[in-house]
Amino acid sequence: MPATAGHRRPLRLRLSRDWFYHGGVLTAHLRPLANLVWAYGNDTEHRVNGVPTGTIHKLKLHFVDGSAHEFEMGQTSPRLFAWLGRLIPRKLRRPGPEARDTLFAALREAAPWAIYEYSLQLAQDWGNWTARQAILSEVERRRASPPERTGAASQTTR
Repeated sequence: MPATAGHRRPLRLRLSRDWFYHGGVLTAHLRPLANLVWAYGNDTEHRVNGVPTGTIHKLKLHFVDGSAHEFEMGQTSPRLFAWLGRLIPRKLRRPGPEARDTLFAALREAAPWAIYEYSLQLAQDWGNWTARQAILSEVERRRASPPERTGAASQTTR
């Protein structure tokens, strides 16, 4: 899944059952999904003189060691500029939030123990080492006792 980093170079993002990989031209990072603690999406709306010029969609991942990785997963234009999108060839357009949402859903499936929401309190606690240990303990507790799945896939037949 292509994405861009802060330097606007394309990244490759890959997700397997146990690993998360992201890499660029001269860099590569391989992280075990077991180390994922917290993930959330972030939309940043840009304006020029009060006029919306686009929204950037990002995905941010936090890991056990305190490191965080943020990925720009695409950009959408406001409705004002939507008609310009019809003039630009499809292959030149940036992906929208769908790429982020697809990866986010795959992360939820692969690592159900992680926290998948943003809150100001959680962000403040993540910055405090003592409070972060409580977050890590909670995530470890969730990993040890995964939630019961509901639906046809979890039902057994007699």
